[in-house]
Amino acid sequence: MSTTQWPRTHYSYSQKKAKPSSSGSDIKALPNDVIARIGASFTPPDLIGASLVCVAWRDALKPLREAMVLVEAGRILKREGAAYGSTMAMVEAGLIYSLIGRKDEGVLLFRRAAELGDPAGAHNLAIFNLEAANPPNTKTAIEYLYKASTGGNARAQYQLALCFHHGRGVRQCLSEATSAFLSPSSQTTTVATSAAQWYLRAAEGGYKRAMLNTSLLCRKGQGFPRDAQLARSWFRRALNYVRRKHSRDLDEQIRSIRKLLQRNRQGRCYEH
Repeated sequence: MSTTQWPRTHYSYSQKKAKPSSSGSDIKALPNDVIARIGASFTPPDLIGASLVCVAWRDALKPLREAMVLVEAGRILKREGAAYGSTMAMVEAGLIYSLIGRKDEGVLLFRRAAELGDPAGAHNLAIFNLEAANPPNTKTAIEYLYKASTGGNARAQYQLALCFHHGRGVRQCLSEATSAFLSPSSQTTTVATSAAQWYLRAAEGGYKRAMLNTSLLCRKGQGFPRDAQLARSWFRRALNYVRRKHSRDLDEQIRSIRKLLQRNRQGRCYEH
């Protein structure tokens, strides 16, 4: 029985073994008399100390060298995964391309993932059109944000809520974007209500800033009926999320939240 020959997807350290340097920058390439003259001015303690420093640097940099090999291996595997149709690999490879300055290739991968129904790909493509495209394409961004939001991506739901909150390119698609949570007879809802509902969705999906904004809107009665008890409940959920997620730097996170809360006096919601 024949077996399928899969392409090799592993990465070996042996592929990246360092080759001896043939350049003049290698001290071993210097003539012996030159090395002797350099070393003649050193005392034995100096030589021992210099040797220990060199060994320490070599050992300290070893994890960095290994990490660079693993990063390159990850890039290779993600490119191969994207080529075989994995939307998760497409999104990850798209992020890598974006980080190294090859944004066009990254956007193509985000688009492929979005067309295959991946919410994270749709969200990343939306953010590119909203913030990085020149000029920004708000209409396309909203379309992909809506697609990612209905697919359950909490980040996209939060960004869509922000767009509604600030009236950024969403008025023309108000009835479509609100139909996900309102009956046809209720589609005369305001932009504020739409923002509140998408904040709520993102909050229910575990997005911390959406929890804080939901708490704020419940307290102020914007988009929701005024409800101080529900506002406190969402604020406690945000704090509990911070405690679970950032137990090591809890004090710093709480200070950050207190700083954010100062904006509530001006009635502003939290961004990004």
